[in-house]
Amino acid sequence: MRRAVAALAATVVGAALVPAATGCGRSDPDQPSRLVQDQLRPHTRQVRSAALARDRPGAELALSRFRTSVNDLHVQGHLNKDQAERFLALAARVEANLALLPRPAPPSTQPSTQRPPTPVPPEDREEDRGEDGGKNGNKGKGREGD
Repeated sequence: MRRAVAALAATVVGAALVPAATGCGRSDPDQPSRLVQDQLRPHTRQVRSAALARDRPGAELALSRFRTSVNDLHVQGHLNKDQAERFLALAARVEANLALLPRPAPPSTQPSTQRPPTPVPPEDREEDRGEDGGKNGNKGKGREGD
């Protein structure tokens, strides 16, 4: 079942974004430029790869980067308003399909079973020993008989 959901989501991602980002070979004057295609194609591949791997957070992150790139390309004048809106509408459809992928399990909230290290008693610490290594009760405060 999970594999089928991931395949469906990946197929929808590929069907929606990849052709749009590459222009589908149309001779339409609204076809994105080669620069736009080159900048968006890696994001569409990342979304698709993450969806195939059932990595919903990864797919969502890649889709977010796709949207950011679309907005940047629009601001820079490489996409007109209609092209940018079309890409963002496709991204919204893909996001809806990513909802078919299961969310990852939340991290465990159970306490750790590791115990902290046991502290060393002061009399056993090396830095507390005097010149004679702590023998004869000398803690470095001077030698007996001085």
